[in-house]
Amino acid sequence: MRSTAYLGHASIALGLLAGSLALAHEDDPKAFEKRTPNLNPSWRLDVDGPNDGLAGAGSGITLAANITMPEIDSGQDGNDCWGYTSPSGREYAIMGTTGGTSFIEVTNPGNPQIIQYIDGPNSLWRDVKTYGSYAYIVTEGGGGIQVVAMNNIDNGSVSLVNTITTGGGAATHNVAIDPVRGLLARCGGGSSGLRIYDLFVNPTNPPFVGEWSDEYVHDAQIHTMSTGPYAGRTIAFCCGGLNGGSTNTGLDIVDISSPSNPVRLGGMQYPGGAYCHQGWLSDDEQYFYINDELYSGTSSTFIVRVSDLTNPVYVTRWTNNNAAICHNLYVQGDLIYCANYRSGLRILDRSNPQALTEVGFYDTYPANDGQSFNGLWSCYPYFPSGTVIGSDIESGLFVWSTDLSYVNFEVTQLDDPMASAGGTVGVQLEANDTTLDPSTAVAVFNDGSGTQQISLDTSDGVNYTGTLPALECPGTLTIRFAVFDTEGELYESEVSTVGISDGSDVIADDDFNNSAGWTAETTASVGGWERAIPSDDTISVDQCSAPGTDADGSGYCWVTGNGVSTFGCEFDIDGGATVLTSAVYEVTDINAVASFSWWYDNTSANNTEYDDDFIIEVSSNSGASWTTHAVISNGNSAGTGWTRESFPVSDYASVGDGLRLRFTASDNDPGSVVEAGIDAFRIETILCDDGGIPGDIDGDGQVDGSDLSICLGFWGPCAGENCPADLNGDGLVDGTDLSTILGYWTTDP
Repeated sequence: MRSTAYLGHASIALGLLAGSLALAHEDDPKAFEKRTPNLNPSWRLDVDGPNDGLAGAGSGITLAANITMPEIDSGQDGNDCWGYTSPSGREYAIMGTTGGTSFIEVTNPGNPQIIQYIDGPNSLWRDVKTYGSYAYIVTEGGGGIQVVAMNNIDNGSVSLVNTITTGGGAATHNVAIDPVRGLLARCGGGSSGLRIYDLFVNPTNPPFVGEWSDEYVHDAQIHTMSTGPYAGRTIAFCCGGLNGGSTNTGLDIVDISSPSNPVRLGGMQYPGGAYCHQGWLSDDEQYFYINDELYSGTSSTFIVRVSDLTNPVYVTRWTNNNAAICHNLYVQGDLIYCANYRSGLRILDRSNPQALTEVGFYDTYPANDGQSFNGLWSCYPYFPSGTVIGSDIESGLFVWSTDLSYVNFEVTQLDDPMASAGGTVGVQLEANDTTLDPSTAVAVFNDGSGTQQISLDTSDGVNYTGTLPALECPGTLTIRFAVFDTEGELYESEVSTVGISDGSDVIADDDFNNSAGWTAETTASVGGWERAIPSDDTISVDQCSAPGTDADGSGYCWVTGNGVSTFGCEFDIDGGATVLTSAVYEVTDINAVASFSWWYDNTSANNTEYDDDFIIEVSSNSGASWTTHAVISNGNSAGTGWTRESFPVSDYASVGDGLRLRFTASDNDPGSVVEAGIDAFRIETILCDDGGIPGDIDGDGQVDGSDLSICLGFWGPCAGENCPADLNGDGLVDGTDLSTILGYWTTDP
C-alpha cells in the first residue's frame, strides 16, 4: 500500500489566447476550440517580485516566470516546446507558436530572456526537437524541416541554415529524434507514418534514408536500446493507427536500425483506446507510458510493459480522476511530467512503475479542468539544473523551479482486520529533496472513539513502527501516517481503513460461481444482469465499458450486458432498468456485517448527462419493503475499478430478520453507455474478545491444562458460537489455536 505526500507552494495563474488553423489529423478537435487570449503582461519573479494574489493552483512546484503570448508572438497561439543546453551550460526554451518558433534563455528561471524568433509556415501544429547544436522544426502548415543553428546562441543569435523538402509531402505533425544514432523521423502529415533522415551523416542537410508507412504515426519516440536482446538497435515507439490514427489505435514498435528496411517487431491496443496520441519510454526500457487525447474518461495514463519488444503487454490504466484531457508526457527517472491541457502540469511518481502517484501539479488554466483543448500543450523536464518548462496555448511559456519535495509512504504492516488488543503498524518513508525529522513521525488513528496518535520509532530513518493500544470492537479503524521535515513542513499519507475484530463467523460467502439464490429481472431492451465471467468491452474502439475481470479472482460475478461489441456498444444496458436481487439471509448476531464489491460506469461514450443512477437497496423483511442504502449518480468504475462496500446489518435489520439486497442499474432515454457488476458478497458476525487473556477459553483467569483440554476436545472443523476453542475464528481448531494457548500459558504445563 503506497501513497505520496507533497509540499505545497504558493502559485499564480494568468489568463487565456486564440487561434486555429489546418487540421493535424482527420477531425482534430483542437482546430475548432474556442480560445480567449491571455493579454496579461509577462511575470518574472526576479524582476516583478512575488505576486501570490493572482489566482491559480499549484503544489509541489514553484512558478518562477510566465512569458505571455503578447511578448512571445503577439496575436498567436502557443503549441509545442523543447529545450536546449549549450556547451557552456546555459539553458534555453524553444517554443512553437502558430506563426513561428521562439528561442528563450531560462538559465535564470526567474528572469527568462527572449533571444530570437524564427518565422515559419502558419499552423496551430508546430513541433521541434534538437540534435547537437541544431533545432529541427516541422509544422502541419508545410515547409518541410527547418534547420536552425544554435552554435552562437550564448551570444544572442540563432540562424535558419536550411529547409529540407525531400521525403514526400511538406506537412508534418511531429518530429522525433534519437540523439544516439542521429536518426530523425517526421511523423504524420497527411497519411504518412515515419519519414526517416540521417542527421549523423549531415546535420544541416540530412539525407532521406527510408520510411515506414504501414500505419499513420501521430507521434513517436526513437530510442537506441541500451540493454536486452535489442541492445544497440534503434527502435521507434509509434503512437497511431489506421484512418489517421483513430482506428485500431495503439502502440507499434518498429526497428529502424536499417532505415531503408524498417521491421515492425510488435504492437498492441489498450482497453478504451480512442486516439493514441503520444508516449514515452521509462529509463529502464521496461515500460512505455501513453496519453490518449480522445479518451472519454478521466485524465489517464496507459501503462504498457515493453520488456519484450515483440510482445508489448497492457498493464493498467492510471487516473487521478481529473476530467482534463491528457496531451504530452515525458519520463525523467522516477517521475513523469504530464501536460494535461486544462489541468496544467501534473507530476507522477513511478517508483512503482505499475502504480503511479501524483506528487505535484501546477494548473495553468485555473478556470476549470474541463475536457476541452485549452491550456498546457507540452512540457520539457530535461534541463540539467532541474528547471521545467511548459508551453500553454493561451498563456505562453511557464518556467518552474525545481523544489519538488515529497515523501513516499509505503505501509509495511497493517493487519486487516486489526485485533481489538491493538498491534504493530509499520511504514517505510522515502523522502525526495527534503530531510525528515524522525522524532516527529506519528500514526494518527480513529477507532470510532475519537482521533488519537502514537509515536513511531525507527532505527534506520526509513522503516518506522509503532504499537496501537486496545481498540473499540467491533468497529472500523482509519489510520494515516505523518512526519515533519527539518524545515517544519508536514507530510501526510493517504488514509487507510481496516476492520477491527478478533475473528468472525461467516453466515454467507458468495463468489457467484453458482447463482447462490440470486435472481435478475429487467425492463431494459438489452443488457440485463447475468452471472458470467466478465468480458472486457473496453477493447472496442467505440469507447464501451465493462469490468473486464471479477472482483475476487474467482472468475464469475454478476454483470450487465456481458459481451464484446463488434459494432457500437450493443452489450451495455439500453432502454430501461435491470434489477438484481439477493437471496434471503437470516441475521444471527447483532454484530453482523454485510459487504460486497460493486462496479458501475456511466461516464463512457455518449454520456452527456449522468442521470442514470445505480441504486443499492436493503430490505429487513425478506423483500416486502426496501430502504435505500446508496445512490451512485456518477459512477466511474472504468477509471477507479471495483469498489468494496460494507455496512452493519443492524443499520437495517434485527436478529432473526430476513436480510435482502437489491441492485438496480438503468439506462434511460437518451441512450448512453451504462454497465454494472456485483461480486464477492459476504455476511459475517464480527467476534470480539471480552478483554480477558487470549487462550483463556474457560474464563478462569488462567491459561492452563483446562483450556488445553477444551482445545483438544474440539480439534478439527468447528465454527460458530458453540465452538469456544476456535480462537482465531477460521472455522478450524488446529495448531494456530494451540499456539495461542501455549503462548499465553500462565501456569507451568
